[in-house]
Amino acid sequence: MFWEIKNNRYTGRLLVGSFLEKEEIDEFITLVAQTGEFKKFEHILEEIEEEEEEKTTL
Repeated sequence: MFWEIKNNRYTGRLLVGSFLEKEEIDEFITLVAQTGEFKKFEHILEEIEEEEEEKTTL
């Protein structure tokens, strides 16, 4: 599993190097959400969404 980092920042993208069943990935996502760790990166998601909007308006 690899987290994408650009310019020393987490981009919100995750590369998983294995085939997973839905139940397995659901369990993983639930565990991450329960820890609250994802909240550290919410501002990054907002930046990514803004960049995506800019790209589509060009």
